[in-house]
Amino acid sequence: MIASRRLMAIVAFALLPAAEGSPSDRSLPRLPTGDVEAVAAILADAASLVTADPLDRRRLTRLLAVLDGLGAHSVSPVDDPVIEWRLATADPVPYRGRLLGPGYRKSRIEAGQSEALEQIFVAGQTADVAVSAPGGTPIAMKIEESNGATVCVRDPAPRARCSWMPLASARYRVSVSNPSGRAADYFLVTN
Repeated sequence: MIASRRLMAIVAFALLPAAEGSPSDRSLPRLPTGDVEAVAAILADAASLVTADPLDRRRLTRLLAVLDGLGAHSVSPVDDPVIEWRLATADPVPYRGRLLGPGYRKSRIEAGQSEALEQIFVAGQTADVAVSAPGGTPIAMKIEESNGATVCVRDPAPRARCSWMPLASARYRVSVSNPSGRAADYFLVTN
């Protein structure tokens, strides 16, 4: 509950128009690097914002600044919408953030389909995975160990998060599925 309030506060702050004489985007608050739920929410909000007519460049720039503050970077730079979003802003924010931090992937999943990727998580460090669908389509998520043991399951929802502490460094399978009757774009964020 506290994390979701913090997330709502940071996104609300990023979306507020800057007041006359207000400090630059450098003064935006920064969330902990591991906050994948915040990254997923910001990506979904930015994706919705770029489809608005007219585009609010200031709001998009502020969302990108918060994203940078979280240290997020794409795990699939070939299909990274953030590159286009930066080009759409009048004052682009540098693309590179911290070397380590959340990674994100944008993908599209057809109705009734599922897809998976494998990710290595480190022992003794909290592992976080979040999924967010900008169009509100419910996406289900499941995390499994390499032996098939289930670590986390989330029922279909437009936004979901799994968090756990791996006992050993290992490869995990992250599966997402779309039980709805329509295709869905989504962001998958890992720390």
